[in-house]
Amino acid sequence: MKKMIMVLSAVLALSLLSGCCCDKVCATEKPVAKAKKHMIIGSWVIEDLPAATAKKIKPSPKAEITFEPTKVYGCAGDNRFFGNLKIYGRELSFSQMGMTRMMGPNAQYEGYFMEALNNVVQYDVVGTVRLLDKNGKVLMVLKPKKK
Repeated sequence: MKKMIMVLSAVLALSLLSGCCCDKVCATEKPVAKAKKHMIIGSWVIEDLPAATAKKIKPSPKAEITFEPTKVYGCAGDNRFFGNLKIYGRELSFSQMGMTRMMGPNAQYEGYFMEALNNVVQYDVVGTVRLLDKNGKVLMVLKPKKK
């Protein structure tokens, strides 16, 4: 019985200790310098969504996106979305994304918005922020949200 308690205690201690390092950056990963992170950190409105523009779908005036150092959230048109964010250099990685599911007049635009966001892997700043896919194709153009 004592051995069983010791084994269970050891397993519990290991799981608690391994959980402590989940939020830390692995030694092999190179996070972006703080100055570069701030280029994208903030609230943005969608200036252009090329996939929707090509189909002549009216943009949603409510669509916006906010990047924080480890979080992303915003409005895709009718629904709110949220998730985790990692920034490494010019690369973006989204995880554990979630979204509300309400009906609304911007459903078609919202579909293109979420599809674009799902394919974003990098960004660049050329006057505006451009979210890009793995081939460098522009998926979304953002401008700063007015306060």
